[in-house]
Parts: sequence; structure tokens; C-alpha cells
Amino acid sequence: MCAKNHYRKPDIENKLGVMNAEWDALVAASLDKGRKLRQAAAQMAHNKTLEDAKSKLDELNAEINQQDAGDDLRSCRDRLKKQQALENEVALWDQKINDLVHAGEGMAQDGHFDADSILKQGQLHRDRLHKFKGKFFALPF
Repeated sequence: MCAKNHYRKPDIENKLGVMNAEWDALVAASLDKGRKLRQAAAQMAHNKTLEDAKSKLDELNAEINQQDAGDDLRSCRDRLKKQQALENEVALWDQKINDLVHAGEGMAQDGHFDADSILKQGQLHRDRLHKFKGKFFALPF
């Protein structure tokens, strides 16, 4: 209609301009919503892993609070093996929690909409692990 010099050509061009602007706004909003949904999915996975770490730290904490020192040589050897396995597990979870904290920092640097919460949770878990390690390595064995 615009090419054939319709008598309402200015109105049609104006309406097309408005529609194109609204379409562009809709596309931008859709892309932003998709980005936020992907961020939310990443945060859910991150939070699940943090919850697993919290559960594991609770389990390890309960394990080191056991007062079983062993009554004979065999039970002492078993306790020593458990202690070595526990030390390995603490080192493994130390690395996992540090990796989680770095992943959270990466999400924050990428502009995650809930960056403050992610950083706070990561720091809480890191602090808890450091407290645990201080308690763990201060035990007399």
C-alpha cells in the first residue's frame, strides 16, 4: 500500500513503525526472560550442590565428634583407616566447595540477577568449611 502511494500512506508508515518498535521490544524482553530463566536453572543446580555440600559437612562433623578411640590394636587400626579416609574426604570437599564458590563468582561476574545471594551462600559454605577444618585438624589423634 505504501509503494502504491495510498492516500493514508503516512498513517500506515507510522503504524508500521510503532508495530516494528513494539516487536523489537518484545524480542528484547523475550531474550532477557530466556537469559534469566537460564540463570535461574544454573542457580538451582548450584544451590543443589551447595545443599549436598552442607549435608556432607554435617555428616563429616558428626563423624569427627565420635569419641571412639579404639580398645585394641585392630580397632585402633580401623580407626586410623577411618581417619585417613576422613582426611581424604575433607580435602575432596574442600576442593569441591572452592570450585562451587568460584562458579558462583563466575555467575556473579556474568551479571546473574541474584548474584548477591549466590556470593553470600558460597562464602557461608567456605567459612563453615574453614571452621570445620580448624576443628578437624586440631583434634588429638
